Amino acid sequence: LVGRVVRSDTKQPIAGALVAKNTSWEPGVLSDVAGQFELAGFPNSLEKDLKVSAAGFATAFVSIEPRPDAAAEQVEIELREGLSIVGKVLDTKGSPIRGAYVSVVSRHHRIMGDRRLSNGEWVPSTGAAQWTGCLTGENGAFLIEGLSSTVGYTIVCVRRGLGTRYLEIGTL
Repeated sequence: LVGRVVRSDTKQPIAGALVAKNTSWEPGVLSDVAGQFELAGFPNSLEKDLKVSAAGFATAFVSIEPRPDAAAEQVEIELREGLSIVGKVLDTKGSPIRGAYVSVVSRHHRIMGDRRLSNGEWVPSTGAAQWTGCLTGENGAFLIEGLSSTVGYTIVCVRRGLGTRYLEIGTL
């Protein structure tokens, strides 16, 4: 698959975007200064979903249908500016909790098929969870980047021995 990663607002190329298969742990490829990338052996009959991310942008999940003439096809993937969630995980006494796992899961991943958001944008759903997460630091702090402003999220915080907490948030 040959393609280009660009800003959705200006169509300017995004250098250093990571383009990877969404369903595997194989390393992806980085886009060059012109936003160009080449991902060998993709799409195929088993894999068609991409995860595209870049610093300062919302992560995009894109489905590419395999076609016999795919070698001749050039795809353009647009990324929107992304948002971040910054926070602290504290116990009931207000003390920071180090090493808690905080994840953010997009709520639309549970819907099968595409759906239209209120702003008219179509959101593809692969049925697979679209999430990202991190561990809290010494002071209980966390930072999660690459979120979209058009999707609702569930924040999940887990710490062994302390249980699990969920927080539903609307669009950011």
